[in-house]
Amino acid sequence: PSFFLRKHMELLKRLIWTAVVVLLFGVFAYGGIQIRNIIIANNYITYWQQEQLNEGNFTLVVMGDSISTGVGASSPSKSFVGLIADNIRSTTGRSVRVVNLATPKATFKDILVKQIPKSREQKTDMILISAGRDDINGKSFDLLTLKKLLESLPSVDSYITEIPANYDSQRNKTIEI
Repeated sequence: PSFFLRKHMELLKRLIWTAVVVLLFGVFAYGGIQIRNIIIANNYITYWQQEQLNEGNFTLVVMGDSISTGVGASSPSKSFVGLIADNIRSTTGRSVRVVNLATPKATFKDILVKQIPKSREQKTDMILISAGRDDINGKSFDLLTLKKLLESLPSVDSYITEIPANYDSQRNKTIEI
């Protein structure tokens, strides 16, 4: 019996050490992914800050969350903002200055309180807003805030807004518009 018990105790120790190693690896991998995402977001924000310095006779102001900064695209210029700016250039022949005020994790309230006041400092021809995922994920979507946001936008030719449908049907049930 003692041989049998020692053999199983050794096996149990190995299993515990394996679980600890796998857990530590997972924690470090997750932390590495989070750090990489922060670095990418900061690089994309820096790209748009540099773009804002360019001259242009058409000013495109962008507000929103990480999607608006271009996170998820292979580069900021290949994001939906970059593609729309390119399309404006090619269809109008005008030079485009992009003022991207977006920040990762921004909610509609963040746009209302932090980004819209900054947008008023710009001569604006078009505003793009892409946000809502963090409102939905955080279960903090507030129709009144969205209404105030839309009412406080400067009067320009175009507004493009998006409230994304979340892939999580349980969360969608908590949001009623």
